[in-house]
Order: sequence, then C-alpha cells, then structure tokens
Amino acid sequence: MGAGGQLNALGLSSNHQKGERNNSFERINESHADDTVFIVGGYTRCELLAHTPKDESKIGDDDDEENASFSVEERKASKKEENEEMKSKAGVHVLSLDGRTGQLEMVTTNDIGPNVAFVTRHPTKPDVIYASTERIDVEGEVVTMRLTRDLRLKEIARCSAGGKSTCYLNFNKSNRYMMSVNYWDAKLALIHLDDLGRPETPNTVFMQPGAKYVDDKKPTREEHWEFRQRWPHSHCIVTEPYHNMLHFVVDLGLDRIFVYRVGEPSTMVTAPEFVCKASVKLQPGKGPRHLVFHQTLKTAYLVNELDSTVSVFNVNVNDEWMEQLPLANEQPTMKTFDDEKDTKEESDETAALNVFQCISTLPEGSREQKVFTDRGVWKAASHASEIRVHPSGKFLYVGNRGHDSIACFKIDAEDGSLEFIAAVPSGGKCPRNFHFSANGGFVCVGNQNSSNVASFAVCPESGMLELVHVRHSVCLPNYVYPIPKSTLDLVTSSDDDEDVVL
Repeated sequence: MGAGGQLNALGLSSNHQKGERNNSFERINESHADDTVFIVGGYTRCELLAHTPKDESKIGDDDDEENASFSVEERKASKKEENEEMKSKAGVHVLSLDGRTGQLEMVTTNDIGPNVAFVTRHPTKPDVIYASTERIDVEGEVVTMRLTRDLRLKEIARCSAGGKSTCYLNFNKSNRYMMSVNYWDAKLALIHLDDLGRPETPNTVFMQPGAKYVDDKKPTREEHWEFRQRWPHSHCIVTEPYHNMLHFVVDLGLDRIFVYRVGEPSTMVTAPEFVCKASVKLQPGKGPRHLVFHQTLKTAYLVNELDSTVSVFNVNVNDEWMEQLPLANEQPTMKTFDDEKDTKEESDETAALNVFQCISTLPEGSREQKVFTDRGVWKAASHASEIRVHPSGKFLYVGNRGHDSIACFKIDAEDGSLEFIAAVPSGGKCPRNFHFSANGGFVCVGNQNSSNVASFAVCPESGMLELVHVRHSVCLPNYVYPIPKSTLDLVTSSDDDEDVVL
C-alpha cells in the first residue's frame, strides 16, 4: 500500500478507493453477535456548559519514572503538545468493539460540535444520525448527520432545539416528530421531520412550570452550581414501552415527573402540542435525572443525581390516557396543567409512578447525605449519572461520578425490586454515560474527566462487570450510543458522496 494508505481500526485505508471501501465494509460483516460500533459524543467547548468538565488525563506526575530524566521545561513542553493533540482529537468519536475480546479501537473522530451531548439514530432510516449540542449561551441545536459506509459522520443540517443545554432527543409514535429536552431553561420542543428524516424549525416549544425564571433573571452557571434546584431542569423524555404513547419527562429542579401525550395536527398550519396527562411529585431534594422502564415488567427505575439513589416504581397507566387525542388543530389552546388535579405523590398507589423501593447506588462506606447550607448549596462527594437496564432484563447499572464506579444491581424477576451487587471501578474518572454492546456481553463506559472509554465484560449469571480494555484519547466523552455491526449492511451512503442529500 502506498504512502498515506495506513489502515484504521477496522482495516479501512485512509485513502482507499470506492471499490476498496466496499471490500473493507464486507470485512465488518464477518462479525460476532456482540460486535458493536459506538458513537461517542465529546465536549469541545467547556466554557459554554452549565457544568465544568475537567480533562484530568492531561495531568501527569512530574516525578514518575518516565519523566524523571526530563527537565521541567521539557515536561511542560511535552504536556502542551499532549494538550494540543487532545484538542485536535475532540469531536464525535466512532469506536469499534470486538465482540469476542471486548477490545476497543478508534475508527474515526469527526469535527462536529460544539459539545455533542446526546446521540441517536432515526428509527427507520439507518443512515441518519442525530445529535444535540449542549450550551447555555444560546439555544442548542439538533445536528443531522449521515453515517457513511466507512463509519464517518457527515454533517447535513442543523436546526434549533428550542432551548438551551439540549440534553435529550426522542421520537413520538408516528416518528413524524422529534422531541427535544433542554436542561437549562426546561423547554420541551416538538420538531417535525420531513419524509427524508430532516428536522425543521421547532413547531412547538413548551416551558415547564416555573422555568420562566431563566428568561426573567438570566442566571449564570455560577448560580447554577450553588443552587441546583432553584429553577426547573428537565433532563429527559422517555417513552413507556407498553403503548409507546406516553412520554415521561423527568425534572431535576422540580423533583417531578410529568406524563405527556403528543397531539398531532392534521395539517402543518397548526402546531402539534404536548398534552399533560399526569404528574408525580417526588421526595424533595433527590434531583431526579433519568428514567428507564423494564422490558417486560410494569416497573420503572429512576436515578436520583443529588443523593445517588435509585427509586423503583410500579407503573400505573390509565386507560383513558390511551384514548385517541383530538387533533391539535381541533383544540383551542394547549391544555393548562392543573397541579391539584394532575399531580400525585409518589407514595400514592394510584400515581402514574408509585414508588416501592429506594436504594443507594454507593457501597455502605461511601454513602453520604446531601448537604445544604443556609444558602441552599448542595455538596456531595459523588453524584449519579446514567442508568440502564441490561438487555436480558436481569440486571440494572448506574454510573457514580466522584466515586467513579458502575453500580451493579440484580433485578427480581417477579416484582422488579433491586438487590445491590457491587460498585465496580469505572476504569477512569467521572463515568458520565455508558451503554451495552449489541448482544449485551459488554458494557462501554465513557469516563469524562479521564478522556477514555472502558469496556467491561458482563457476567450473564451474576451481572458483575470485569474490566477488559481502556481506550485512551477519547476527548471528554459524555454520551455512548451503540450500533450493532449486524445492521451496518443497511448503511448505503458512500464517503465520496459529498453532495448527497438525505
């Protein structure tokens, strides 16, 4: 192979011709059931964020054996070079996991940003990848990308996400609308997708109760650090798996979970609407972050960021909520949320989510109570991040930032309750996000502050995790999205198709 023909992690040449690309793609299909491509979002401009990631991977020990023979000036120059190299590697990363060994290889790094913080794939169009941008200075965006056959991401379009610090994307049942969640100003947006999957300008933007504080007071991120619950912070919108009609919005600032339906218009003259069906009031101060549903049990799990716990709920779906909504353009106005009528305590057996267990994500020796000063400042050594149910339905996992571990739980097959197994070191610092390989044999963890991704083997009997491999130089990873390699034959776009429109 001539100059510049170096192979990447999947055996793809950096200067390969179109015919060579197709041959290389065939090599991908010689796959194990757990072979997976992971798209990993990364922070690129930390000054725009509500929080302050710190890339500690740049910090070396001046007295270690490797550096001992170098002068202070030489070590500083070396670190500066490493920092510049890391900066050049920032963006959206594509990694390949070997389903036999769990080894991770970097395939491509794509210069897309700033601060891609959520990644998802169109439900029916395998070439189309979406990402959100996280920033508090201006509205975030939904970035539409095309996944090419050599696993590069080509940006196609951008549109407003309807609010600031966009942290979650989802689709309604018809797949005609994307739903975006914006953390900073607690705005939910409905964005119409055209027949090719391209999002348009938000059709509807709805602000959660109390979030007008952001528009009126224009708080700084320093105020946010001190007062995590001074105003609403919507963190996710998750669809229940039983009917795929109800969308649960978790709000960290309000300690509430709202249940919405989407009313679609009959024409695009009238905008679609979020119609509130219920609300659940949680124990104050928990700071709920993400919600997941069990695949077969009527059980839901909520990770509480501020006190590092998981709340376990029975799910109660009212049949009336499933009735066909009137078309949005037949409704004179959006339904006004009625606190008294639509909100129930989590302890209420008739609530949409009725709590029956709350369990710590930390081992006994590391559990701390949340602390408030007279100004309302919250402090803790660790706070929880992502939560996911294993594809088998037998285990649940939670990330602990600060304790730097992945909490492992066994799920009771009858009632869905949890039993704490262990908190396994995450392979790095600040495990912000993680996801499973295609067949559930491995879990890949994005360790934000150490700029690495670690792979763990999952024991199918016990649910315990065993560290297999750590891939370094993955700049400030914050979201991990899996694509089974078995589905890559559906990807038809060529990397040379610069002018292809979705």
